[in-house]
Amino acid sequence: MLLRYRYGSPEARSQATGLLQRAAASGSSPALIELATGYRDGLDAPAHPAKAFKTYQVAAERKLPGGVLAVGKAYMDGAGVPQDFATGLTWLHRAADMGSPGAKFQIGVAYRRGSGVPPLHFMIEAGQPRAGVGLPETDLHGLLRVLRQCHCRAAPQCQHQADCPDH
Repeated sequence: MLLRYRYGSPEARSQATGLLQRAAASGSSPALIELATGYRDGLDAPAHPAKAFKTYQVAAERKLPGGVLAVGKAYMDGAGVPQDFATGLTWLHRAADMGSPGAKFQIGVAYRRGSGVPPLHFMIEAGQPRAGVGLPETDLHGLLRVLRQCHCRAAPQCQHQADCPDH
């Protein structure tokens, strides 16, 4: 059914949307996430970020990590809701605490970009010796993953040199 939803004719996508709606209403978690993704990406109709956000919220209320992550990303990006970095980070932390690697990565991206938090590389460059100290463990995992993408400006003295594919 999912292939028909993503790649089928408009009639097939419409039929698949109806089936996903019924399955989600019956409590199917995968159907709920797929339905929200369809609303977000506009698979059956034009993209509808607000409808996607509301559907992801239902998934988050069901404590589905994918729903919690999507709500956090929506707040960070302002997709379907007003942009709110603090609320977005709160949701991302919830998803990270549920074990979502995507949430951990998004938290690292927030620190890299300075989205609602001070950009870590600026803190390091400014010589703040305690940059990163006291961050929750989920933040550190995300940070290390992002920094390992060779964003750190300390190269070639990068302490992650062995882990960095760019070195």
